[in-house]
Amino acid sequence: MSGGQYFATYVEDLEQDPFDAIDFVERVAWRMTGGAETISDPVSLKNKFEEEIGSLQMLCDQFQSKISLLEHELNKDKREYVNQLQRLYERNAEAIDKIKASGLFQQLDATMQSVSTKVVHLGDQLESVHQPRQRAHDALQLIKHFDEFLSDQPLNSMIFTDPDKLLESADLVQKLYSISQELSKDKFLAVQARIAHRYEEVERLLIDEFGRAQRDEKKMAEVAKILSEFKGYSHCVARYVEYIQSMFRGGCDDVYAEALQLVRNHKPKIEAIFPSPMTVVQKLILSLYTGRLKEHIYAKLRDCKESDDREGYLVGLAQSYCSILRLNKELDALHVSSDASFLPTLTRSIFDRYLSTYQNDELDYLNVQCSNMLQRFYESKKHVKKQIHSGGLQELKRDVQARLLTVENYGGETFLSEDVAISILQETKNAFNRASQLCEKSEVPKHSENILDILLKYLYSEHLDYAVELAIAGITLAEPKVGPPAYFFSVVSQN
Repeated sequence: MSGGQYFATYVEDLEQDPFDAIDFVERVAWRMTGGAETISDPVSLKNKFEEEIGSLQMLCDQFQSKISLLEHELNKDKREYVNQLQRLYERNAEAIDKIKASGLFQQLDATMQSVSTKVVHLGDQLESVHQPRQRAHDALQLIKHFDEFLSDQPLNSMIFTDPDKLLESADLVQKLYSISQELSKDKFLAVQARIAHRYEEVERLLIDEFGRAQRDEKKMAEVAKILSEFKGYSHCVARYVEYIQSMFRGGCDDVYAEALQLVRNHKPKIEAIFPSPMTVVQKLILSLYTGRLKEHIYAKLRDCKESDDREGYLVGLAQSYCSILRLNKELDALHVSSDASFLPTLTRSIFDRYLSTYQNDELDYLNVQCSNMLQRFYESKKHVKKQIHSGGLQELKRDVQARLLTVENYGGETFLSEDVAISILQETKNAFNRASQLCEKSEVPKHSENILDILLKYLYSEHLDYAVELAIAGITLAEPKVGPPAYFFSVVSQN
């Protein structure tokens, strides 16, 4: 094989991507042996390999010299390019300085400003000419189509017959309807009826089109913009609100969070679709409050009422009311209404029937609960509570009985219970908390005073004071030198 052929073969083998050294050696060996399967002369093969290695080394040296030459030329071209770029930069800077010095730059800037001013003025003039022309053209089209309604012939204009021109047709019909309502009914009754019929038909088609485009916000926005001029726009809004409410998961644990998430997710969509989005958002919130939330609250409290669970009713009422207030706060942060009384009014519409009787319900429950706790305590002690009166004649009567009869000491029982006291205090604390949540600010002091009266009645008068009176009644006066019974001091220490 000649040197040129060897060189071409080496280049072809070495330029393979990816390059495999083992495969390259195999190729060289195959060429040396002529494709023989066995090696008959290893020494000869070794010598040929050494020759090939020498050839490869020579080839490597040649390539290295070419690489060095190319790198030298590259560096030279790079220096020349940088020098040329520097010269161009300097020439550009000199040109700018000359322009500034000669005043040409200011003149050019003034010319550009003058031209832009003239262009703006020309645009204003063109617009002032175009607008009257456009209004005249629109008026002409209205007259032509009104004339079409005046005739007894079917409507054959493309704007009325082409389903793809529904929006254009709706805009035209709405304008014709507004004009027809101002005409004399004596002369134009027939055309008014015909336009009104077309108006209702187009309105229905628009509502249907809006419903079909539920996933195309751009299309919905186009339809809603036209439909907002029609009387049936409220039906369109109502249908969209119903569509959103259908996504409400009624069985979720937190209906208030679900309502908030529903409003938060759909508010941007409403703003992108409807020309007056705040009204639609308010409609959605109104439906949620008077629908799902009201039903949830009423069902929860109704179950407590029917099962005579007074505590559950009061706790549920406070929880529901606080949840609504938190929801109101979150919705306020979303700027759902410009009317500050919107959400409070909705809240009152739900809770007024419960808040109007809350104070009486709370006091009745607290009275019954405290009375039952004391009754259960005395029953556990197998004690029948006695009526004890102090002062005056009653003390004289007690002294006489003490000298003549044996004084009852109830086996040393103090009739005081820390658990009962804690329970009464806890119930009172809960009542105070609910009062701060459910009462108007002006009503809180009076209601809190009533709760405090119940606390003093049952904890102090009916429990502590009663135990002290029993202990005092157990002190014998027949023997002045005899000390009071030991349990008397227990009563004193517990108080």
